[in-house]
Amino acid sequence: NRPSESADTINDWVNRKTQGKIQSIITPEQISPQMKMIILSAVFFRGNWVHRFEEGLTTTEPFYAKPEFTLQMKAMKNSGKFKYARNELCQALELPYEGNRLSMVALIPNDINGIKELDEAISADMFTGLRKRMSPTEVSLVFPGFVMNYSANLSEMLATMGMTDAFDAARAD
Repeated sequence: NRPSESADTINDWVNRKTQGKIQSIITPEQISPQMKMIILSAVFFRGNWVHRFEEGLTTTEPFYAKPEFTLQMKAMKNSGKFKYARNELCQALELPYEGNRLSMVALIPNDINGIKELDEAISADMFTGLRKRMSPTEVSLVFPGFVMNYSANLSEMLATMGMTDAFDAARAD
């Protein structure tokens, strides 16, 4: 019955566990007196690239966010052999992390204003096809710096998977 205290306790824990990278995951307004339990998940990943980007090579470059909108942003530069493939819509480049257990695959539209078309066309089959065609290729890479955030309502996801009673006060046990 103390939403502010509960939110502070949860956020302090998440802040500590993610080394300050995730400082807040829940607000007092998201906590109601009817709640008996809160299930949440926070993932923090910090990996080093196999092919490291040298800070001295970082420059300011145009980033084409939309056809009518270009940003100037810091871009990392690198060159070397990377797994690479191309199709009619995009180029795919794999950036492995140290240990080679994890990697990021970047999809870069062929058309400078092609992000919307790529977003509408991408599918698991298209992505799998690109991954299968990747081969080590000498690449000169200019890559924007980025931070990635994602949040989702787990109760909605779990309900669509069939776990409905837990979110119905009349049926929950």
